[in-house]
Order: sequence, then structure tokens, then C-alpha cells
Amino acid sequence: VNDIKSLMMTVNESADPDIAIVSAAKIAAEAASYSTMAQAAATSEAVIAAALKATAEAAVNNSAITVKINKVSYIAPIAGTSGNRSGTDGSYVFTVTVVKGLQSQTTMQIKLNIAATADTSGGSTPGGSTPGGSTPGGSTPGGSTPGGSTPGGSTPGGSTPGGSTPGGSTPGDTTSEGGTSFVDVKKSDWFSDAVTYVQQRGLMSGTSETTFSPLLMASRAMIVTVLYRMAGNPQVAGESIFIDVSSDSWYSDAIEWAVQKGIVNGYSNNSFGTNDAVTREQLVALLYRYGQINNLDTTVSGDLSNFADKDKISDWATESMKWAIGKGIISGKGNNRLDPSGTATRAEIATILMRFLISQDQI
Repeated sequence: VNDIKSLMMTVNESADPDIAIVSAAKIAAEAASYSTMAQAAATSEAVIAAALKATAEAAVNNSAITVKINKVSYIAPIAGTSGNRSGTDGSYVFTVTVVKGLQSQTTMQIKLNIAATADTSGGSTPGGSTPGGSTPGGSTPGGSTPGGSTPGGSTPGGSTPGGSTPGGSTPGDTTSEGGTSFVDVKKSDWFSDAVTYVQQRGLMSGTSETTFSPLLMASRAMIVTVLYRMAGNPQVAGESIFIDVSSDSWYSDAIEWAVQKGIVNGYSNNSFGTNDAVTREQLVALLYRYGQINNLDTTVSGDLSNFADKDKISDWATESMKWAIGKGIISGKGNNRLDPSGTATRAEIATILMRFLISQDQI
């Protein structure tokens, strides 16, 4: 009987030779070298996907295999400015699906780096754009931390904080109707006051001399740099232990400071994930930790029971979420949701920062 079962298994497994072919194609696609793209070349998501597909197809090297690129996330690069000469690198996270006949397999997630176009005309201190506050209604960005870090530990992020010099472009010739120097921030926008607030206090700056990019997704490096600025840009001793944080990067001091203070941690692979996106619960946890180390009031605790998605809040973020609700730093989004794992935009972070500082009398 066992021999018969073994024979049946052998016949069934070998019935479709495409299984082995597709498996080999998947391995080849994962092992392919997806080189960093320059911003000048990465003109659109479609162009990026087409380049990735060509690389994967070359690695698979089998015309009978159909290759498909599946986007997981995209952070657009920001070109360098006078305040952030190196610009803000972007990223494109994707998977590759290989298909032959009835068989298909998909790779693990792969991250492509997109190098920002540097400003070669000269410039001042490194900057980048910083993340913003909460969505209309006041909710805050958060989410579970990749790699299983502790609350606020590894907050996914993306581009750099700022763009022009800390605090943003100086209002003047290009002042928009929102009272800032940014043409993409109107007075009627729900985040207008928050953008003005953080810009005037040097916490966030523009992605260019005239734009704030309020809907741009925020990154770990951005958030940490904002907190570092809030702390007064203190002197930092020591060098980064992270393989993706160079000593001359605009965020190196901020990351080292935040790690030394216990505000954030890195990933288990010795990387910090500077360009990883920040979620709502992660942002809240970071502010909560910042408040603790600065002896601010973190004793308030709000009620989460009325939120429909309260069970989706990570265990490590529950305490900080209650605090944020209690302090009025965040409130729910539509349909009575907190959206803890939703990513944070620059506009959201600006609003959260303003509420946080006002609630702590740190105006």
C-alpha cells in the first residue's frame, strides 16, 4: 500500500513539469540585481515598474515565463535644494510574480532605492521634509513596527525631513494664501495652520523652496529629525551602528540621539530603515517616549473602547494611544476608526506636532 501511495505521489508531483520551472524562475527573480535608480530616470511608477520587469526577465532568462511586478509601496524621491543639497531618496517596494501555464509563484518583498537628484548649486544645512500631523478630524499616524521592535522602536519612514533650511522656506515673494511660502498649502486646507506652526518653529521645512508636499508619506528619518529639532539639536557623541546610516547624512545625528535616548531602535539586520514609512501608532509611540524623557505629562489616559478598530492597535502602542486620545493629540478618522497601521503624511505629522506641543504647553 505504501508503495502505491509513493508511486501516486511521484506521478502527481511530476505531472506538471512547470512547477520546477516556475520555482527556478522565482529564485532567479529574487536573486536579480535591482540597482539603485536615479531620480532623473525614475520619472513615474510605470517607468520604474518597467525597468524592474526588464531586470527580472533578464534574470529569469526564459521567454516562456511571464513576469509581473507587483507594487507594495512607493515613496517618491525629492530633488535637492539649497537647504538639503543631497535631496531625499525614495524607494519602491515590490514583489515579482512568475507564471508558466497553470503554475505561478511570487517572490518575497524587494526594495529598490531611488537616488534623489542632488543640488549642485551650493546649499546650507542638510534638511529634507518632515512628516505632518493628523488627518482632518485629528487622527494620528501609527502602525505596527516592522521587525517587531518595541513601541516606537522601528518606525517606518521614508524621505528626509525638510527640503529647504530647517523651518522651511522663508515666507516672502511666494507666500501662498495659507500664510506660508508653499504654493501647495492653501488657507482652506485643514492642515494650513499646522504647516505654518511647524514651519515658523523650525520643526519642518519644505520639499523645495515653494512646496511642502503635504500628502507625501513620512519616513523614520523624517520623524526622528523632527524630534531632534524639538530637543534643540543637541550635541551627539558616537557613530551610528546602522549599515544604512552614513556619518555624513543629514539625519545621522538625529538617529544617533534618538537611539541613545531610547526613543527608537533599529531592525534586527543592523539597519535603521531610514526610508520606511511611519504608521499612526508608531508616531504616537515616538511622541509618548519623547514626552517621557523630557518629563512632560504622559499620565493622562483616554478611552479606546468606542473605536471600531481598537483591537488592531499593537500591544506596545496601546498605552501611548490612550495617552494621545486623552491629551486630545489625536481623534478618530471616518467610521469611528483610529487606523493605527495607516501611514502618516507630512500634513498629518504637522498637525500632530502642533497639537502635541500645545497640549504640553511647549508652544
